[in-house]
Amino acid sequence: MGNELYLYIAIGVIAIAVLLLGIRFYLKNKKPKQKVLAKSGVDIEHLLSALGGSGNIKEISSSMSKVTVELKEPKVIEAEKIKALGASGIVQNENKVSMIFGKTSQAIENEMKAKV
Repeated sequence: MGNELYLYIAIGVIAIAVLLLGIRFYLKNKKPKQKVLAKSGVDIEHLLSALGGSGNIKEISSSMSKVTVELKEPKVIEAEKIKALGASGIVQNENKVSMIFGKTSQAIENEMKAKV
């Protein structure tokens, strides 16, 4: 009976070692999930054209709810087109335009930067 106990212990240790090596192999070779960029749902091409084209943009930034764009020529923007694209409000000063888009502002900024 003593030899059988050692045999069962040895088989258990080997089984645990194989299981741990299998888990280690799986975790090491698992492919990471690719990050999916958030889509804003706004037609960026139309938004850029309403802002006077990508050549009219100096800088793009965003906060929690708004996208702020610094423009070279602020007189050429088309506020009604921007509102039609989903902006709930537009604030314009000398050379900056702030457009309130809500939660999608960061995604809009990223998509605009990719196009400019």
